[in-house]
Amino acid sequence: MTGKRLLGLELATIAIAVSMSACGGGGGTGGGGATPTVAVAVQGAAWVAYQDGANGTWQTLAPSGGFGGSVPSTAPDGRYSLAFVCPG
Repeated sequence: MTGKRLLGLELATIAIAVSMSACGGGGGTGGGGATPTVAVAVQGAAWVAYQDGANGTWQTLAPSGGFGGSVPSTAPDGRYSLAFVCPG
């Protein structure tokens, strides 16, 4: 990825952490088992990705249309990130 793309992705992640209102989405921790999960619901997005931990690999959850479901949060640092791109 280019530097501009990485910066844009980081800014988008920060914006999502502040407010999950773009495109219509929501998220939060859930689960009750041994492995914590994060519930994700992003509708109408052009792309959705998730990162488990501060230095984890970004994984595409949905290449288009949004995503609804849960993703594991297993990183020792307890951090996770969600990024999405709205069409237009």
